Amino acid sequence: MKKIANWTGTSGALTSHTADNTLYWANTDHTHIYRLALDAGGQEPSVMFSGVSGIVGLTVDWINEVLYWTSNSTGAVHAAALNRTEHTPLISGLSSPTAIAVQPVVGFLFWADAGRSPRIERSGLNGQNRKTLVTSIIQNPVSITLG
Repeated sequence: MKKIANWTGTSGALTSHTADNTLYWANTDHTHIYRLALDAGGQEPSVMFSGVSGIVGLTVDWINEVLYWTSNSTGAVHAAALNRTEHTPLISGLSSPTAIAVQPVVGFLFWADAGRSPRIERSGLNGQNRKTLVTSIIQNPVSITLG
């Protein structure tokens, strides 16, 4: 096992951008999203966003260079361009959003809501054309994997 950074915080959600060899993760203690270029060799992680809380899931759109995350504090799916410092809620009004996954080749964003009415939904990458995919035989969706 190789140590990639001096990190003492509590990490939560984690995702990677394999095209540029970068890790992104949320620190559950300090409401930050961090970025670490793995090719940087010993470089410390940088804060990408501050003041974001309740992050449960993270995913990277490697084609359009967008980071998406779910927040159970805001009840929303958020998006931010990787080269920007602003983020925006794309989908709001969720009860308890958990997992998130992106398929930029076909232009879909998928997320799970483990709240009062558990479900898995999808939308376009801009949050439009929202569609519920699963509502039955589902109790506590916490992970989504796309094949």
